[in-house]
Amino acid sequence: MSSCGYFRSAAENGTLPSLAELRACFLADEALPEGRRKEWSSAFRSFAKGLGQPMEVISSDPVELRRLLRGVTPAMAGFRPGRWRNVLSLVTTALAHLGIIVVQSRIGTPPSAEWLAILGLLEPGQERHFHAWRFARYCTVRDIQPAAVDDAVLETYLADLEHRSLVAEPVRAAREVARLWNAAADLHPAWPQCRLTVPDHRLTFSPPLSSYPQTLRDDIERWRAWLGGDDPFTNRPFSPLRPASMATRLRQMRAYLGALVESSIDPASMVDLASVVTPAMTRVALRIFWERAGRKSSAHTFQMGALVLQIGKYWAKLPEADVEELRNMMRQLRPAHSGMSPRTEGRLRAAVEDQDRLDRLLTLPGLLMDKACRAGLPGQRLAQMAQTAVLIDILLHLPVRLENLGHLRLGVHLIRGPGKSITVDIPADETKNEMPISGPLPKDVSKRIDFYIDRFRPFLNPTASDWLFPGAVPGQPKTGEGLRSQIRKAAATHCGLILNPHVFRSLTGYLTLRDDRGAHGKVQRILGHKSLATTMAHYSGLEASMAIADYGDLMGTLRADAMARGAYRKKPRPTSNPAPGGKR
Repeated sequence: MSSCGYFRSAAENGTLPSLAELRACFLADEALPEGRRKEWSSAFRSFAKGLGQPMEVISSDPVELRRLLRGVTPAMAGFRPGRWRNVLSLVTTALAHLGIIVVQSRIGTPPSAEWLAILGLLEPGQERHFHAWRFARYCTVRDIQPAAVDDAVLETYLADLEHRSLVAEPVRAAREVARLWNAAADLHPAWPQCRLTVPDHRLTFSPPLSSYPQTLRDDIERWRAWLGGDDPFTNRPFSPLRPASMATRLRQMRAYLGALVESSIDPASMVDLASVVTPAMTRVALRIFWERAGRKSSAHTFQMGALVLQIGKYWAKLPEADVEELRNMMRQLRPAHSGMSPRTEGRLRAAVEDQDRLDRLLTLPGLLMDKACRAGLPGQRLAQMAQTAVLIDILLHLPVRLENLGHLRLGVHLIRGPGKSITVDIPADETKNEMPISGPLPKDVSKRIDFYIDRFRPFLNPTASDWLFPGAVPGQPKTGEGLRSQIRKAAATHCGLILNPHVFRSLTGYLTLRDDRGAHGKVQRILGHKSLATTMAHYSGLEASMAIADYGDLMGTLRADAMARGAYRKKPRPTSNPAPGGKR
């Protein structure tokens, strides 16, 4: 069996070699031109370097490779965009040659005449049509004509996308094919009239409340009113919740009820909140969250348990024995880790431990604004770029939460001062911790904001409003997801970092403490923490790293001092006194 046939068989059986083994195979294949072997070999080395792992430990399984590549930008891999695209193309071509991949991002075989005839019916210039052309080439290779396409063909295509390709979003690619196919069949009589089932692999953990009895829905509404009511005489052991917190509680309750349904609990049996927060029901639901978290404690599972305990004790008024049983579950589920999450800490370390990437992040607002100004006549695309510059600029200097960032309003939260200065002023009733945020922005930041408002914001705000970051819906601010996506994409593309808006708060604390090790009170005031203990717990892991680095510097200084004092200078060997008459 040839190497290609061997690897194709291995791919079908799910037993695949490492990239190092593949490289050795094609380097030994004298049927391949020497230039191609060298090109593929170089691409494999660059690919492994970009992923930060040796080829010997990287499996050639497309599913694993797609996982490793998820979210990796050229900047993260350490290559220029053109070179990284070339590396991915060469690696994909090599894997296809060896039979591991059967669907390339761009299939070289042209569609058959039958496929070209129906593809010509599509409106030109639509980017999504790329999915249809790739599907047509895939079918042409397998001698499948348009009239033979049905759900079975689409399912095979999806399976190959998922298990035998490096296409980044296989389900989305197949879904786009089905949507476009059905839309074309509706518009064009000449298009094959078979309708395709649109793949839907979404995980629905939270069924709508309409799935449950009316009595439970009524009880949930009364509970929500109890959580947020403004009556000071309400018997409630905490202050009324704000609307955002109430919305979070409702999402948590839907997820909790969804876990019960997933465990085969009949929704009809859930007649009120008291019936769903008993210890037996709680144990069933929390086990689902525990399993999803990899059979270990997690902050999410603990929060769900805290919600149930609160409802059971104060709303449903369960017997004390049941409440104590719920408390015991909470003790068992409390995560061992406190403070900054490991994921956030890892993303922060990637920024602060690589000075080049940190420098690129700190100068990114100026870079983006300069590019937007020099790229030509302003339009929506350049306005988005300038908007991203302002978003990151504000987060670097005043790390507010995403909700407050997205709801900044001109003349309300951004106050003009003398000399074109700008002060941010957010009242306490609009912040999560009910702590006001107020502070001036540096002159260069104020200047970029002014430039964005005057030159670029009108392209994003056709209907006049006072939102600094207007949204697509007239009169509404941009959604938090839209802002988050802009910030993440810019940080990944230009700095090689995975940063969401919240990581900027951690970055502020770290940089402040790195400059002044004892400045916890300053960090507390900047970030608006109510408790100093929160600040200290949040940065304890990073402070340990800084302390070790400080000790390393101290040891280096002491060692240099010791060497300066001649610790390694050779001393003359002592001479022994020979016996009288003896030889020296």
